[in-house]
Amino acid sequence: MSVAPRLEVVLRPSRRWAWLLAVTLGVVALVCIGLPLKPWERVGLFVALLGVGILAARDWRWLARVDLLLWDGTSWQLRAQGEYVRLENCRPEYVSPWLIVLSFTDPKRRRHLPLFSDAMTPDGFRRLQVLVRSGLPV
Repeated sequence: MSVAPRLEVVLRPSRRWAWLLAVTLGVVALVCIGLPLKPWERVGLFVALLGVGILAARDWRWLARVDLLLWDGTSWQLRAQGEYVRLENCRPEYVSPWLIVLSFTDPKRRRHLPLFSDAMTPDGFRRLQVLVRSGLPV
């Protein structure tokens, strides 16, 4: 079995990811506005939506710090603010023509890394798709 060549994919923040988060939160907020709720129930719902928004923003900030995805032939690594993090138990969860979702374990918890096609060069996305779909240990 041949080993896949080294792959470095330079990442940048994805506009598609930002739009997806914003549209999802906006639609949920609009649906909740139309619900027949008492004022105190609306406040509780607003606080819950605010919490979800804060969690989404936290994940967005974490993803914005990631600037390089690296396959060295045996393992995957991310570079976030100059610090390399090895992706343990990394596996593809979803692969499409515009999105790849990798899941991995970091020291604290299981994470999912959405990689939209606009977050990298077209060639880098294509090479990443081929590597993920080839069945190599991701």
